[in-house]
Amino acid sequence: MRLIEKPAPRTRHDEIIGTLPHRPWFKGKSLLEDIWPINTEREEQERAKPVELRFDVPIRGWPHAARLNDAEFEDDLISAKLLMFLSLEPKPIGWMKTASSVGPFHRRHLNYIRWRVDRGLKGNRFVGPAHHRDYEKRYRRAGLEGLLDLRQKAEKLVAAIESGAVILPEHPRKYFFHEGIEALLGLSRNQTPPEVVEVFVSYARAKELRFNRSPRTELSPPDYASRRKVSAYADLSVFYHLGRLRDHLKHDPIGYDAYSDARELSTSLGGWVKNTARTDDSPAYQTSVLINSCLSIILSSLPERIIDICLRMGSGEEPGSDFADVAEELVSMGFDPVSPVYSRLGKLRNSTALTTTSRELLFTILVGCCVVVIAAFSARRNGELMSLRPGSVTRDKYGELWLETWISKRQRYTTRAPANNSVARAVDILEKIRTNTERFGEREWLLEYRDNLGNVNFEINPALKRLSKWLNVPPLGDGTYWEFASHQFRKFFAVAHQWRYFFPELLALNHQLRQLDKGTTIGYCKMEAGKALRLHENREMKRHAKIALIWSAEDRLTALQEEEQAFVRHVCEAALRGELKLGGVGGRTLYNDLKRRVSAKLEITSVPTQLQSFNDSLDELISSLRMQVHPEGHSVCTCGASLQDKEVAGCLALKQRLTGASPSAEPGADYGFADEEVCAGCPKNVRLKQLLHYWDRQVEDAEAAIRSSTSEVRDQAKSRKQYLLEILSEFDDGD
Repeated sequence: MRLIEKPAPRTRHDEIIGTLPHRPWFKGKSLLEDIWPINTEREEQERAKPVELRFDVPIRGWPHAARLNDAEFEDDLISAKLLMFLSLEPKPIGWMKTASSVGPFHRRHLNYIRWRVDRGLKGNRFVGPAHHRDYEKRYRRAGLEGLLDLRQKAEKLVAAIESGAVILPEHPRKYFFHEGIEALLGLSRNQTPPEVVEVFVSYARAKELRFNRSPRTELSPPDYASRRKVSAYADLSVFYHLGRLRDHLKHDPIGYDAYSDARELSTSLGGWVKNTARTDDSPAYQTSVLINSCLSIILSSLPERIIDICLRMGSGEEPGSDFADVAEELVSMGFDPVSPVYSRLGKLRNSTALTTTSRELLFTILVGCCVVVIAAFSARRNGELMSLRPGSVTRDKYGELWLETWISKRQRYTTRAPANNSVARAVDILEKIRTNTERFGEREWLLEYRDNLGNVNFEINPALKRLSKWLNVPPLGDGTYWEFASHQFRKFFAVAHQWRYFFPELLALNHQLRQLDKGTTIGYCKMEAGKALRLHENREMKRHAKIALIWSAEDRLTALQEEEQAFVRHVCEAALRGELKLGGVGGRTLYNDLKRRVSAKLEITSVPTQLQSFNDSLDELISSLRMQVHPEGHSVCTCGASLQDKEVAGCLALKQRLTGASPSAEPGADYGFADEEVCAGCPKNVRLKQLLHYWDRQVEDAEAAIRSSTSEVRDQAKSRKQYLLEILSEFDDGD
């Protein structure tokens, strides 16, 4: 007689999770598993990094350790999986689109479960208003440490370790602090707050134990009093989503609906969080030097030589004179030395100095230069650059260059954006690197490579940091060095355009901007979308691609306008501090207006609020001003689109005399009618000492003409020189 083995009874977890439909983002075998591989990357669209969600994580620590997949937490396991599943559904149920967004919310929900278990609540259905107030109070006081009393738990755990009551799991590399200790606290990997890590650091030092791979000598607990609103909103959103998705979580619905909608959650944060401040733009001079240096490399013959030589060295060939020539040429350009060693590590054996290896020269420096140039002249963001594919630059039948790019902000669609020869050259170099490394393993993305040492892990922010140091980008005025980051890429083009005449020594950058000058005015950017649609108005171009293209052009225009406002603020504040003299008719008028308006505000304001009043007055004036450096670089034009500005603009008055066109019908200044003499007498013109190199060059030309053999030319040249010297004399007494 055969014994028939009975199947294991189905649990409630299996019954609920087992009925969920398959979704393309799930890359595992079954949703019943405790590990979910998730990839939201779409074919021919963005490059998204896969993530792995774990549902076997610690919930309660020592001495009663338990994990999420233990039987007692079955309801929480179901809730965790349902929330992750629902979060990636289409709106209005779902609220996330990428795998990278799911992981952080999963961690927040796990911390909510840990808090609830710590409070002795066996399910969401037992959560009430008092519990929500307790969560918020603890969170406001000390974040995760406050929610779970982690420092107290850490001190008890250390005492147990010292007494022998707890035997620590051993780390393969003999580190004291590792994932096993975090599990004893009831935490997932890398979740321990700094103020709790400090407890373990002190114990490890006292026992002379190797704490971790990094020594953790500098611990700075978070400033909970200045928590950002976006962070607090995300952490408290667990209550909001548990409430609004109650009908999908019927196995254990939350007992208290803390927020009726997202606005109520946002409003509840008022008074104890800080609004996210806009991050500072990269400084104009350092940004321009960075772009100029990258252009100097990619527009030379160096890239092809670097690719050939470095890959031969990577295959075992000894460095020869050709490598020495390249290294010497780079040093002569003002860049750091390069080691002939082909290695992953920058710190070479028997050396304490950080040295750039030939492998880094290829995959960090050269690739980084290309990325900077593409970003600078196409205004692309980090994710958009990382999503570039081979063949992304094309030339249409009209001869226009286009960059096929993923638009990551708002539109989330692949379209084409206007490109130029510098972008085409940078993409061509990256494609050559890819072609020459395909034998080690072909990759889908333009910034994804392998060599004989394995995968090349190119990440933009670390590469930017390394690149700016290697290029010797100069320090700021206070002696510190600016750390470039990929979120600043969007403004690189705007910074370079707005300040293009202030740094005449940056030859490569200035040459590129002169070539592009017709395409770098705000007026041109306004026309980009329309131009794109005229060139590509056909049935083959998808509606979403057109919308993304228009949005990209508008975004670029916004970046230019933002940098223009930063430029206006710099000029006005420097003038008020006495660091910058405003010359020309418009400059003198502007300075007097600045002094008058600010003084008037301060005279009627009590002392404690003077600073705020000053800032308000300055902001009001700055927001009303326009400033564009004249395309020829001799001065700054402050003519905006207002009728008052246009009625007094010298160029528009000349245009009206010559063509009959009314100034009121013009969108703004017309540089085609704005030569230097017209601008010199215009009430909207400002001259700055930093732009006097234009006038110096004109004086040199006039002096050369004075030596002419023709008397008429000599007479005109003398008159011209006298006029130019009068312009320059305005700044004889300083700035």
